Amino acid sequence: MNIKHILTGSKAAQLLGYLLFSMLFASECYFISVKQPHFLEQFDAAKIVLLAALGLAAFMGGRTISGSGVAEWIRYPFAVATPDSSGAGDSVNARYESGLLSVLGNGLSCPICSGTWTAALLMVLYCASPALGRITIFLLAAAGLAQVLVYYTEANEWKARHYRVQSGIYDPKNAPFFTQPEPIMLGSRPIPEREGARSES
Repeated sequence: MNIKHILTGSKAAQLLGYLLFSMLFASECYFISVKQPHFLEQFDAAKIVLLAALGLAAFMGGRTISGSGVAEWIRYPFAVATPDSSGAGDSVNARYESGLLSVLGNGLSCPICSGTWTAALLMVLYCASPALGRITIFLLAAAGLAQVLVYYTEANEWKARHYRVQSGIYDPKNAPFFTQPEPIMLGSRPIPEREGARSES
């Protein structure tokens, strides 16, 4: 059995990889329980805020690792973007179906998996260095909250466009959704539009 088969073709190696990752996750949980044995015994406002921030940070970490172009260099050896079965865009899937690399590919392509690992690693960081852990958690939480707001805003914008089409205000067959504005005239010379400027019809 050669190395390539172990990395990309062995079902036994794939099962071993999942077992090793499970043991690593269990060891992280044990480390957290040793460092913070009374963390969940008494809840106060600070802990509630920290847990809420940890949830947003895990969401942001999972979305970034599994779908963002920023983390594509991390996913590339293990996962690949393929056309989604719905026909709407692409999905990130493991590059290999079996072997040790498929374990990493399945983990990196799943936002829930990578989000869970993000939360575990952030808690390990918090236990090892509380100050650095808090800063990292709250920075990622702020980015996660911003992403949620962006999703909400975009969803409402697309919903508004849908209602425009239904009401007849906008006809996508006769006019593009964005139209290039007419150049502003100053005397007899037009002022060129700023590159990339668009207005909504």
